[in-house]
Amino acid sequence: MVDQPDPTKATPPETSKSAAKPAAHAASKKKGAEILMGGVIVVFVLAGLMMIPAVRGAIFGSKGDVDAPALAVAGKPVIDKPRSDTPMGDNTQFFGKRKSFVIEENNAQRTQYYYLVKPAKVEPGAKYPLVIFLHDEKGMADGAVQLLSQRAKLPPFYLLIPQAPDKKTWAVPDKFTGQEFGKSKTAQLQWSIKKYPESRQTLKDVLILVSRLLPTLQIDDERLYAMGCGEGGVGVYGALAKYSEFFAAGLVASGIWNFTDASKMLRTPVIIFHGTKDKQTDVIAAQGMAQVLKQLGGTVSYNEFSDLDRNCADPRIYSAGVLNWLFSQRRVVIRQAQPADDDGMQPAGYLGEMAPPSPVPPAPQTKP
Repeated sequence: MVDQPDPTKATPPETSKSAAKPAAHAASKKKGAEILMGGVIVVFVLAGLMMIPAVRGAIFGSKGDVDAPALAVAGKPVIDKPRSDTPMGDNTQFFGKRKSFVIEENNAQRTQYYYLVKPAKVEPGAKYPLVIFLHDEKGMADGAVQLLSQRAKLPPFYLLIPQAPDKKTWAVPDKFTGQEFGKSKTAQLQWSIKKYPESRQTLKDVLILVSRLLPTLQIDDERLYAMGCGEGGVGVYGALAKYSEFFAAGLVASGIWNFTDASKMLRTPVIIFHGTKDKQTDVIAAQGMAQVLKQLGGTVSYNEFSDLDRNCADPRIYSAGVLNWLFSQRRVVIRQAQPADDDGMQPAGYLGEMAPPSPVPPAPQTKP
């Protein structure tokens, strides 16, 4: 027996209303796709706009004195881990919150971490010197603690402690000649140069950071000072050799650099400290650099401590006398002279006179 269809359950004939449902659904689906595509286009347009520095600056601002986490822009982010989480040891807490600054270059981002201590009181319209202290190979900036402890004896100043990332250094010379302290150690030095090509030297990032801080703080751009010990001392030599036009004076403790670059440092007075017992950097390197600088006419004070190995916290390096002299130095600025009226006696392209730096005082010889 064959089942017959139940007339009561037969499919009702298709009405005009039910026939319209598939068409409405298709129209709705098409509209949704258009909205989605429009959203995708907006996202791409915004991403493109964010690649423009002016637009990005208007949105995020450009003050370097503010934490700057990785920005939401196209490009490959580079996560740079700072060398130490406590560069001033137990005293790090007195240097305020660690800040960060994102630098974009070649479609990539890298982060420069730093600490910034401002003068206790900033007077309206006044300008203050900036000390840039470069830490040693362990990431420690013990000398910054000494600087902070001397504030009551010194004129007000800003103190910047940048942090070199892991696997990077401040600066290295292009080569060593072997004159620095004997050919037997030159091979080791050449290896360190190969280890740190230009892409792994971070001193340029520090100066980019400083250039962003200058318009936001009351810093006197003619009184920028570089100081450092150990790897930081090497960094100071690098600053004076590669960027001498930025600095008014430098202080190097336990540092080394290529003697042939001494001619590039002559415009900047420098104080050199070294211990005869330093097992990491032979004292001959410091003696030779001081001698070459003096022979070339540079302003240099060499201070050798017979009882010192390497102690970047030694208070003799950061005495009030040394620091007060440091703050009295101003960057040599060569300004175009005003053209002569009508006498024709002024040579074309004449540059104004350069004031010579004042003599460097000897460091105190008292034991710490």
